Amino acid sequence: MASRVIGYIPLDRGQRTKTRMSLLLDVTRSKDAERIQKLKLAAKAFDHSNQSHHDSDVKQGAVAVVCGLLCSRPFLLNRTREVQFLCTILLHLLRCSDNQSRVSFCTEGTQIITSLLE
Repeated sequence: MASRVIGYIPLDRGQRTKTRMSLLLDVTRSKDAERIQKLKLAAKAFDHSNQSHHDSDVKQGAVAVVCGLLCSRPFLLNRTREVQFLCTILLHLLRCSDNQSRVSFCTEGTQIITSLLE
């Protein structure tokens, strides 16, 4: 039986390949117990030096997802590992081109800085 496709994601989970963005989105859907493991996988996936891939990830909204996670999670002492991984992912994403990082900072930069300073 052929799997149906919604957009570019097959409904049959067995046939779906994990993209960098899907690994990051998995963090948003994960339970507390598995969130650190999902963040580790996402950080590893974004840790590369291909600038065009980083540009693509930023254009797809990866920085906005990280920013949303930073803003939605209270900065409790037991959440410091999550914040650490989110900041690591953010650093990886900002290996994008200068132009793309400027655009990203103009849209999400203020919110990220405000969240980190609270």
